[in-house]
Amino acid sequence: MDKAAEKKALDKQKRLEAKMAKIRGGTAELEIWLCDLIRGGLMTLPDKPRRFWEEADKRMVDAQASGLAASVKVLRDLDFSSGRQWQEEALAIIARMWMTIKGLGNTGALPENQLADLKVQLGIGPGPKEVLADTRAESISDQWLAIGRQTEMIDDITTQRNWLYGCHSGRFALVMNFAFKKMPIESTIKPGAVHDAELVFFPSATPLRATIREQGATTQKLPEMAPGFNDWAAAEKMIAQRLADNPWSDHFPLLINAIKAFQDTSGWGICDTKNKVIPFISGSSNLPIQQLLALSGGNESPAFLLFRRQHTQLLGIPHNGAYYLTT
Repeated sequence: MDKAAEKKALDKQKRLEAKMAKIRGGTAELEIWLCDLIRGGLMTLPDKPRRFWEEADKRMVDAQASGLAASVKVLRDLDFSSGRQWQEEALAIIARMWMTIKGLGNTGALPENQLADLKVQLGIGPGPKEVLADTRAESISDQWLAIGRQTEMIDDITTQRNWLYGCHSGRFALVMNFAFKKMPIESTIKPGAVHDAELVFFPSATPLRATIREQGATTQKLPEMAPGFNDWAAAEKMIAQRLADNPWSDHFPLLINAIKAFQDTSGWGICDTKNKVIPFISGSSNLPIQQLLALSGGNESPAFLLFRRQHTQLLGIPHNGAYYLTT
């Protein structure tokens, strides 16, 4: 290494150490803030004034821990009118923030991939360009079915999540795009279509997020797909393993080989071939269930689901060589 490159590497290391010192100072304050929050009880959250959240958010931004700042905003923006569901979500968010703080104090004992997951929670993980330039990054070329898209806006940042399924590899991927304020998001991914592409995965103990290296033809016709889980119990076993490997995991895309719709006194739901009820979010509309019934004729059907915080969403249904979005 020449002197110029050595100086550049040394300067980069010094900047990183200075940033980590800032982050540690900020998380020490956040730890006290979280302890006070829990001591006061979850039921006090709906009554917190906006400045309560803004002060914590600003402190994390000043500490350059943008990931934790985002977590504070998500906690702030929970739907406190949604019965007991918001309490479960609040506790899950607080738990992940606490694990991040404690993980930061134990970085020397973490394996490389778990350290990468920790950095993502802090908001200092690599960007797409760095991942593409990393010769050790995992890449997969496949026919990727875009099984669903979700878009949310927190303050001035719009986040677009594209969920993909490798038809031959059986791997799932998450490609994210961002926009500031009302700027449009340009995406080459068409929901419901199959894309010939090479994806490169971000480092993680449970790789899911990816970026596109090369993209080729797009078609609406489904190729023969790798099978999914035979029942919900097998899916739950996978979810438990992923959480053990990466406790910050929050989204679990799934392919169940056969589900069916049912109706009881509480409304519509879905179950597997063993009549095991799958925790399901129908939202304000039963449209996903209606689409499932229309395509399956009331019989069993394969389906792509997204599991998150003890509930699932029905993303789409493959049927007769085509894919039908339900979200």
